[in-house]
Amino acid sequence: MATVHITLGTVTARAGNDAPLSIFDSAEQSAQTMDSTGASAPSTLIGAKGQVWSVTALDAIWVKFGENPSAASNTGHLVGPGQTRSWKVMKDGEKVAIKAAS
Repeated sequence: MATVHITLGTVTARAGNDAPLSIFDSAEQSAQTMDSTGASAPSTLIGAKGQVWSVTALDAIWVKFGENPSAASNTGHLVGPGQTRSWKVMKDGEKVAIKAAS
């Protein structure tokens, strides 16, 4: 079992040429900490287009996004132990599910 922290936020910072910077705003819009197990576990967070997911795992996990995602081995994204990974929300109503990788 791994502790997993999931954050939804936005990227509004702009460079001098008004191009977006790939950095989160300091205030998250929502967040949840969960424990991963050998079964897929959905987060209660729901993303909106324009937001960014940030997932930090203390141990390796599988991550799956979608309308009704189910995390499973060898599908979606693998987040290694101690890693933080980020993804943009593709459409309103997107959800995330996690599953322990071991």
